[in-house]
Amino acid sequence: QQRVQRQSLGNTKATEMATDGVHVDSAQSKAMNLQVLKRQGADVMEIMDTASHVVMYECDILYTLAT
Repeated sequence: QQRVQRQSLGNTKATEMATDGVHVDSAQSKAMNLQVLKRQGADVMEIMDTASHVVMYECDILYTLAT
């Protein structure tokens, strides 16, 4: 079974995204994610790559150099 979901993208017209359970069209998903990122920062131009899991580390260089 295929179902169609509508998601509003701010001031843009509603976008239709077809899904068949787990599968989501990657081009449509990328376009929607780009719209969200552009709302956060007008300088965003493209999404170069995606990942299902990301880890962010913070390094205190002064502490690292002192030890």
